[in-house]
Amino acid sequence: MRQITVAIIICLFCAEYACSAFEDKPGSPEEVYSGMAYCANIFAGSKIAKNPAVCAFGQEWYIDAGHSELFGLKELENKNLRVMMPFGEGFAAGFNFESFGSNLYREQTAGLSAAAMIDENVSIGVRVKNNILKIRDYGSASFYSVDAGVAARILQKVSAGFCAGNIIGQAFSDDGEKPSKSFRAGIGIDSNRVSILFVDVEKRLYEKRLNYYFGHHFQIGNTAVVGTGYLTNPVRCSAGVSLVFGRMAVSYAFITHPYLGLEHHFGVSYLLKKGFAK
Repeated sequence: MRQITVAIIICLFCAEYACSAFEDKPGSPEEVYSGMAYCANIFAGSKIAKNPAVCAFGQEWYIDAGHSELFGLKELENKNLRVMMPFGEGFAAGFNFESFGSNLYREQTAGLSAAAMIDENVSIGVRVKNNILKIRDYGSASFYSVDAGVAARILQKVSAGFCAGNIIGQAFSDDGEKPSKSFRAGIGIDSNRVSILFVDVEKRLYEKRLNYYFGHHFQIGNTAVVGTGYLTNPVRCSAGVSLVFGRMAVSYAFITHPYLGLEHHFGVSYLLKKGFAK
């Protein structure tokens, strides 16, 4: 009975996020309490880097790990690991790994990203991902996909970003559907690094309507960040906090769902060293 319940929830969950698997799902606590508005988030020091171009604005080598159980079900665990590495002035690379589900149904993604500043205010980035889908008793399949983005500081305290998801990608099989393309644009407004507002708008090619994402950060000295978010399709609200202890930060966030309850997200990040990127 529990497996039937999990299967139904998986179908509902994936239907809301994709016409196929591997669409954006709430991941790290920072993403969740930012309302998944990450397209122009250059002020977060590359902590939220699903727009690969944002990485070039980061200045820190760090490793970040997160875990969540969606709707209180262990079968819907979401685990992620990210490493960010600014190698030189205006250049950064990163690695991410995400695993969603259980031995009944599992999505796994491993990605490599690179970003570079083309001048002091504009960066471009690309991410190549290998995606694996496993379904018990049915086997597994895999495909690759490519995301690309651009981010810019258009005014001293205003940023803008654009990213395209799955611009190049394989299908699961020769006669299967390719992953759906998506396009997202966003803006960020920084008020002296104390209060930061982010707004994204997204178009998925298989949907007629637009999706909107809103996030707000409030910085409390050098010890904490409190965030709230709001997103549509479906309507969801989020909130969370990151607490800084020297080189380590511990984060928690939750996000609502109109039918399935709360998701809880936990994360830990560790600052390895300062980098050179600006």
